[in-house]
Amino acid sequence: MLLIGFLLAAVITFFLLIRLTVQVVYFSQNRDAALAGWMPVGYISHSYDVDADALAEAIGLPPDAPMHTSLAKIAEMQGRPLEAVEQDILEAVQAARAAQ
Repeated sequence: MLLIGFLLAAVITFFLLIRLTVQVVYFSQNRDAALAGWMPVGYISHSYDVDADALAEAIGLPPDAPMHTSLAKIAEMQGRPLEAVEQDILEAVQAARAAQ
């Protein structure tokens, strides 16, 4: 039983290590990606290295809204053009970076 538990823990650790490595490599190559309608707020937060809550607040998302909602869906829910939402995101990014 001890050997099975150890092997299971090793497999889970290996899986999480691979996942972390893939994310680090991906986001190191996709910094400041051009905004697109499919992008969720959480993805933009990682790409631009800013707080997701600040981005959500800037585009008028309620605090309990999921961070995986795409920009296109947010624009549709708010009845605004996608370009306006993208502009709000870019302004929030500039403000967050200026504050740093």
